Amino acid sequence: MIGILSSFNQMESENIQMRTAMGRKAKAEKGGYAGGKPPIGYRVSDGQLIVVPEEAEIVRLVFKLRNSGMTLIGIADELNRLGYKTKTGKNFLHSAIQTILNNEQTYRGVYKYGKGTETVGQHEPILKD
Repeated sequence: MIGILSSFNQMESENIQMRTAMGRKAKAEKGGYAGGKPPIGYRVSDGQLIVVPEEAEIVRLVFKLRNSGMTLIGIADELNRLGYKTKTGKNFLHSAIQTILNNEQTYRGVYKYGKGTETVGQHEPILKD
């Protein structure tokens, strides 16, 4: 009997996991935030990505400096020199700059989720040019 109940519990757990994944994918296909850690420049409120003005300033500066030809390390050094901090209050490293650059589509208003889901996001873009 315990073995049968265990099997049903396992099957229900897998069904819940599948329904959750399908729900997140459906929300993402409509441009809605489907979970995860928001990128610098945004916070989550009521299931939506909301711009954090102080962090958005950092994002714009990163792209401006990169477009002027600065290296990742150079950008990190400049942000640190200007007194900016990461979401966790630490100094910027080149890896954090690369992460910001990798999220360019999100900053331009495109929402990406998983592999293959990419649509116009419901969030406000930080990069508008």
